[in-house]
Amino acid sequence: MANENQAERPKKGFLREKIREIARKHFADDFPNPVRRGCPPISEITLLEDKPLEGKDWVLRHISFCSLCYRDFGYFLHSGRKKRSSGRKFSVPPGLSTRSRIDIRGVGGVEG
Repeated sequence: MANENQAERPKKGFLREKIREIARKHFADDFPNPVRRGCPPISEITLLEDKPLEGKDWVLRHISFCSLCYRDFGYFLHSGRKKRSSGRKFSVPPGLSTRSRIDIRGVGGVEG
């Protein structure tokens, strides 16, 4: 029985990762919003990454239905992890402040 459980663990881990990958791709691609209608300011998206308990519910709901904001949020999550692990300060990339599209596929597990 112990051998059975050990054999199943990698399969379960692989399945979980596959589900995460499908979900990331779905949110990153399947909710286009090319004119960025209803998008929150970048400061609200970064607040969700930096201080999630202070973030606004409507911003989180919006991110789940706007691929561009989802990608922005993913970028900040990835950058925040790197910042915390390296001790570096985080800065907003120049293109992001103008609300331009950021493609983070391949960053933080978002596949393209």
